[in-house]
Formats: sequence, structure tokens, C-alpha cells
Amino acid sequence: MNEDRFGYLTTGFRKEGKLFVFETTSEKEYMKLLSVNLDGTQIYNRYVVYKLTSNIATKLAKKAIENAKQKAGLVAKSTNKKIGDIITISDNNQNKNKEVLYYDNLGDKGLYQVIVRFELL
Repeated sequence: MNEDRFGYLTTGFRKEGKLFVFETTSEKEYMKLLSVNLDGTQIYNRYVVYKLTSNIATKLAKKAIENAKQKAGLVAKSTNKKIGDIITISDNNQNKNKEVLYYDNLGDKGLYQVIVRFELL
């Protein structure tokens, strides 16, 4: 845990205080931090950082492309057409994603998206 003096100044709080940054890769340690209940303390922001290995990214891309093919097939069928070969694939996902978590928004949990263009037959 490290103190972030500049970070505290940017919060706009006009009282004396301190801001600490806590980073962990352990879900257990993260849950322990969330359960801290001391007067005068507040967890200001919660971030989750997703880091994708090439192996996981490959699996997610395959699944996303299969999903795109299924959806494109339904759209094509509604116009009495069929889909053909893939023309282009756009994958703008990053290997590292940072999401802010709030009580009413738990993020997209690592949403992985691709844009796939198919030949229409």
C-alpha cells in the first residue's frame, strides 16, 4: 500500500487526509480490503485490471467470431440470403483493460468484442 499525496489533492476534499493506493493480484486480499470498516476511512475507487494472455485472447476471439457468425446467419436468413466467407475481422481489444467498479455497476466483466464482415450469398 502506497500513499498518493497528489491523488488526494485531486479528490477535492478540503480537509486533512491521506489517500493510499492498494494493488493486488489476490482476490482474497481484495475481498479483505473491501471488508475494512474503520471510522474515517473510505474506499474511494475500485478498479479491476484484466490482463489477457495470448492464449486467452485467442479463445475469446474464436468464441466472439462464432457468435458473430451465428448472428449474421440470422440476419441473412431474414433476407432470404446466406452468409459466405469472412471478408474482414476487426479486433480492437487491448491486452490490458481497466474497469471502475461501483455498487450499481459491476462492469462488463471483460467484454471481448470483434467486428466481422461476411460475404452475403
